[in-house]
Formats: sequence, structure tokens, C-alpha cells
Amino acid sequence: MPRPSRAPLLLGLLAVLVALGGLAALFHAFAVGVRNARVEPYLSDLTSADALAAAISGSTFAALLLAGAVLLLAGRPAGRSALIWLCGTGIALVLLLSYTYHQAMWPVGYDFWIGPPAWIGGAATALVVLALAAAAVLFGHPAIRDALLDPAEAVPARTPGRLRRAVWLLGAGTAVSLGALIVALRIDPYLGDRPGALLVFGLFAVLIGAGGIVATVAAGFARAGRIAAAHLARGGGAVLLVGQWLALGLTPESTVISLGRYANAGGISAPLGITLYVLCLLGVLSSLVALAGLADPRTERFIRAAEEHRNSQWASWSSPAPVAQ
Repeated sequence: MPRPSRAPLLLGLLAVLVALGGLAALFHAFAVGVRNARVEPYLSDLTSADALAAAISGSTFAALLLAGAVLLLAGRPAGRSALIWLCGTGIALVLLLSYTYHQAMWPVGYDFWIGPPAWIGGAATALVVLALAAAAVLFGHPAIRDALLDPAEAVPARTPGRLRRAVWLLGAGTAVSLGALIVALRIDPYLGDRPGALLVFGLFAVLIGAGGIVATVAAGFARAGRIAAAHLARGGGAVLLVGQWLALGLTPESTVISLGRYANAGGISAPLGITLYVLCLLGVLSSLVALAGLADPRTERFIRAAEEHRNSQWASWSSPAPVAQ
């Protein structure tokens, strides 16, 4: 049997490095704007606080990308699955970071741009988005999947543990992220005078709730070996993760307020502000683990075997059915 090509793996890892380089360029442009804003104390405080809030979520995303790459290089199928979800849905967070950057570089109440040329931030954002999209496609290539899957490994006789855990992890991730986002929106002092922004952020909560419910319920049916339910769970999981990334990009504002970095904003204790961000991060990790297990090639082999056995009378005569739990 010919050895699977390693080209998609290497190209995918290269795309991840390009995406990390684009993120670094975006935050370097942010740092230039923070330095230029020092001409006025209030503007300096506001810009540096915005940069810190964006850096918290951006560095978390970069660390997760690196962790997924390490797992993939170690030969773990979960690393490949996690990177597909990270790269495919993390684009939402990158776009939110880019929006935050452009808002900070053209502050409200000022009629000048304080950062480097505007095209730099736009080019860095486009580079990251394209690199992440390319990485998601490359990591989904069958050659990488086949290289990580042992062809001699038998189809599990019972529902794999990773599939059973996916239901509980998706439910827990949805509840934790949704609760943290709602509390963050409720206590944010800047949203009182911005009903439009509050409405948009409320839509992020709708994404988490709707996507999480669909993913959790469908994953429950997928445990019985139903391939259509598994596909539906992945679709709901994608919506859930998009909402969670947006929440992860918003809650650092509460964290930075709690640390006293925003002028004229208070009322949030430091433990609460930090806890909200940690809870959002735990929600993302919970969903990532669940969806990586759901997309694991070994899980898919079990679901397809159970589906084929149920739909084929000939298969039921020749071999025992996988037991769905």
C-alpha cells in the first residue's frame, strides 16, 4: 500500500505559521497606534486598554493553534480534527479583532487616524483569514486522515467514549459560554449608551444557544450510529464555535475594566472579570474537544458501520452489529 503523501500536512502547517505571522503583524500595528496615542493621556489609556483586550483573546487563539499543531505532529488524530475546527471557525475571532483594531485606530470623538497606514491592518487581516481557510481545507485532506488512522484497527464494537462524551461536553460548553457572555453584557458599563451594540452582541448569544442546542441534541442521536445526525451535530457545532469565538473576543473588555485599565469605567471586581474570561475559554475548549471527537476518523468508522448494518439486511446476517449506547 503506498504511503500517504505528506504534502498536505506540511502545507497545512505552513499555512498555520503564515496565519500566526499575520496575527503578529496586526498586533504590531496595534502597538504602533498605542505608541502614537501617547500624545494625549486619555487617548493613550483608551487605546492601550483596547490593545490589551484584543491581545488577550488573540494570544489565546494563537496558543490553541500551536497546541493543535503539536498534537498533529505527535500523530494524534485529535490534533488534526481540532485544527480543522480552530482554523475554520476562528476566522470569526480574527474579523472581530480586526474590527477592534480599526475602531481603536480611529477613536470616537477624534478626526484622525493614530495607527500606521490603514492598508497594513487590512492586509494582515486578509492574510490571516486566507491562511486559516487554506489550513482548514488542507488538514481535511484524506491523505492526512489516512496517515493518522491505523487500517488494521477494528471498528469499535460499542459506541466510542469520545462520542458519548461529546454530548455532555457540547452541553456544558454551551451553558458555560452563554452564561459568561450574558453576565459580561449585563455588567459592561459601556453598553448602556450603545443599544445597537448590545443588540449585535445579543445575536452572538443567540448563535451560542441555537448552535449548542442543535449540536447537543444531534450528537445524542449520532451515538446511535446515525450519520445524518453526526453531520447535523457538526453543523450546529460550527455555529456554536463561531458564537463562542465572538464571546471570547468580547469578554476581555470586562476583564480589562476589572483591572482598572479603562478610564472612567469601574464596578467590576477583578476576580469576576478574570473568571468570565476563563469560563468563556473553558466553553471553547469543551466544544473543541467534543467536536474533535465527533470528527475523529475512528468515530466516523463506527457511525458508518452502525448505519450500514442497520440499513443492510445482508450485513445483519454476516456480522454482529456495533452496539450503540
